[in-house]
Amino acid sequence: MAVKPNSDTQLRYSYQPHRWHPHHKIIRMVGSYKRVLDVGCASGYLARRFKANGCSVVGIEFNPEEAESARVYCDTVLTADAETLPASTFSSGTFDVIVYADVLEHMRHPDRVLRTQQRWLSSDGYVIVSLPNIAFLSIRLQLLFGRFNYRDFGILDKTHLRFYTLVTAKELLNCAHYSVKGFEPVGRLSTILPSWFRPSVWASGFVFQAIQGNKTKE
Repeated sequence: MAVKPNSDTQLRYSYQPHRWHPHHKIIRMVGSYKRVLDVGCASGYLARRFKANGCSVVGIEFNPEEAESARVYCDTVLTADAETLPASTFSSGTFDVIVYADVLEHMRHPDRVLRTQQRWLSSDGYVIVSLPNIAFLSIRLQLLFGRFNYRDFGILDKTHLRFYTLVTAKELLNCAHYSVKGFEPVGRLSTILPSWFRPSVWASGFVFQAIQGNKTKE
């Protein structure tokens, strides 16, 4: 996470190896031998896998204890709030990939963060963004019965400030001057259902790969 967690937040974030999980998809999309910025790197559980694939990794993490743990796996870690970092923090073209792994929903102004940090990408660089899906079937059923109960983790995590559907997630990226090159649904059903078959209903979240530009690919 790149924002201030509550007392038990850091206990909830660890690497999940399942092929339906966003972590598995993010690592594959990042690829090998890239210059990676991991925004909200937590303890470095993703950075560790990026490094194993030959990438260089810079992390940003708000929580000092988590940031200290991440130093084992990152080349550099900034202990900072990603929302307040100035554009001058890094030079233009510093990174090939910027990863926002389930962090934008915790931010007050994620669109501003995406726009500001875009200049840190190389000309052919891209972002990887994972976001939970508020239109997931189980949430729809809860709303049908008048329930919208926050939880300690998951789609209704009580630290979430923003909620996204497939459409509004694409709009977020588009408004930040990115073009969605592709996306993959996440969740257990992604192993048995085709990605084109109403993922806005059955996917618990999405992982997007987006390049610089302002026209979203449908």
